[in-house]
Amino acid sequence: TDQRNGDKEFVIRRAATNRVLNVLRHWVSKHSPDFENNNELKSKAITFLEEVMHDPELLTQERKAAANIIRTLTQEDPGDNQISLEEVIRLTEDGGKAEPFENLSALEIAEQLTLLDHLVFKVIPYEEFFGQGWMKNDKNEKTPYIMKTTKHFNDVSFNSLTSILII
Repeated sequence: TDQRNGDKEFVIRRAATNRVLNVLRHWVSKHSPDFENNNELKSKAITFLEEVMHDPELLTQERKAAANIIRTLTQEDPGDNQISLEEVIRLTEDGGKAEPFENLSALEIAEQLTLLDHLVFKVIPYEEFFGQGWMKNDKNEKTPYIMKTTKHFNDVSFNSLTSILII
């Protein structure tokens, strides 16, 4: 019966370890701003995962899972080397030369609009999406970034329409 109890404990430990790693992996991948905005949380998560990896009873797949989570937590955002939204705004305010739409391909215009949208969307704190604050009377105070995004969309739509009508 000692062997059976040992096997049962082993299975329970493996199930618990896998559950913790899966929850942590989900948290890191789906709610990355929690870690990006809180260095203490990020540091503690990495320390915990490193301790888990040093457990001699850990299975290879569990060690790999922990290593992958650490890699996700420590990797830099690939978009960080791109121009920031503030830099784009500054360039437009400095009177940067705009290329007329008719000189650009539709693909190039779509790519640049997508890049601008990405820059706008990535600065929206995810908390602003809770409770549909953009539908409330005090929407500019509750959801300033969503309101700026809406204004950006309307401005781009208006400018696109105006450019098409002029052509």
